[in-house]
Amino acid sequence: MLLFQTLCLFHPGPPQITSDATQYATKGERALIQCLSISSPKPTFMWSRNSVPIDYAASGRFSAPEEGLPFGGKSSLQIISVQEEDFGLYNCTVVNSKGSATLMITLEKSGELVPFEHLIQMFCLCVMNLKTIFSQHGTEYIEWIGTEWNRMDKNE
Repeated sequence: MLLFQTLCLFHPGPPQITSDATQYATKGERALIQCLSISSPKPTFMWSRNSVPIDYAASGRFSAPEEGLPFGGKSSLQIISVQEEDFGLYNCTVVNSKGSATLMITLEKSGELVPFEHLIQMFCLCVMNLKTIFSQHGTEYIEWIGTEWNRMDKNE
């Protein structure tokens, strides 16, 4: 019987932050800004905005749960119902007994998707603006009768 085991050794030292410096959220949705740190000993996390620590209790929309990982830790700054003013710079500071590290993370707007209902409406408008010119051998030839394209005259 073969038994495999992985052993990871971490030399104690100041934390290193490995998160992306640009993260994305959608207005009106919940955002998670991730701060992941490789750290031994275990780290603690602090979040700030405009050089001011975030007051989770006073904000009513922010929280920052931490998760211990075998190689360090992770904190996820959660923002309930992202508002326009929430986009911008956040600082994640990670501290252990050997030192600290800070990463400036930019929260940007994610690409906005067109709601499905709007796609259906656009499709229906397009279909309503088409008309058959003539049919030949089972193929219908159509023209656009909307305002964006010039109308073709059947007699041309």
